[in-house]
Amino acid sequence: MTAICVTLAEATPAAVIDRMVDLHAAADLFEIRADALVEHDLLTLLRARQRPLVFTCRAKEQGGLREIEPAQRRQLLMEAARRGFDYVDVEADSGFTEVMVEKAGRGLIVSHHDFEGTPADLGALYQQLAALGADLVKIAVTPRSIADVGRLLACARAAAERGGAPLLPVAMGPLGLPTRLLAGRLGAPFTYAAPAAGEEAAPGQVTAAELDQLYRVRKVGPATRAYGVLGAEVQLSLSPAMHNAGFAACGLDAVYVPLQAEALQPFLTALPGLQLSGFSVTRPYKAEIVSRLDEVDEAAALA
Repeated sequence: MTAICVTLAEATPAAVIDRMVDLHAAADLFEIRADALVEHDLLTLLRARQRPLVFTCRAKEQGGLREIEPAQRRQLLMEAARRGFDYVDVEADSGFTEVMVEKAGRGLIVSHHDFEGTPADLGALYQQLAALGADLVKIAVTPRSIADVGRLLACARAAAERGGAPLLPVAMGPLGLPTRLLAGRLGAPFTYAAPAAGEEAAPGQVTAAELDQLYRVRKVGPATRAYGVLGAEVQLSLSPAMHNAGFAACGLDAVYVPLQAEALQPFLTALPGLQLSGFSVTRPYKAEIVSRLDEVDEAAALA
């Protein structure tokens, strides 16, 4: 099952603590974005901990919220590892080997962020990150196609089947929403969430309330069946709200997700990675998909 990790990008430890109190019921974990803090009082944050904490300090080029010198980032990450933050996220190309060694086996996240696209060989990238001692591998990409989303989910599934370090797949932006909602089917221990609308720390991040109440991600596990609605602007569709409410009322282990695609063929390419039990089709692919179907009932053929 998937836990909800709420990302907190506040400027001071006091503000972080206030948000942790406010969001206590909504979050299973909190990610502390130290690259947003102007004061780095890690001990105060730990003393206020009532949920597990993920400590992250991003370089600016890796999505950091403000510029922090590498030496200071190294120092902060090492302090977090030694003080006992539950997870410490270290970028694979940071060169902070001693931090990885310090935290390996005790909640080390080794991460890679691509803000331009999706690497061609995701399997090789996963192996590279896992070899650094990761307890959890995070690969965040910028999909240019729904096909990229399918490849990332397929990579996470392969990692789970091999029994290696779990892969937390994050495809940023609207195309990548399935990775945030379906990660629990692939062994990811949690998925990241925004504390509220307008407070997203990364493109495409969903609020904790939406993850919990609309998509019921805490119930998504390896046996959960996935369905969705395919279209070009499915963020406007009411189908997820209606179908997920129906699944909940009927006690079904299933989730219905938006499937945004830039064209039909890339979606068909992505299908093996998405592993859907079924999907609905809306504009603009309703007519185009008919020729790809094995069977069409009379009413649909005449529509």
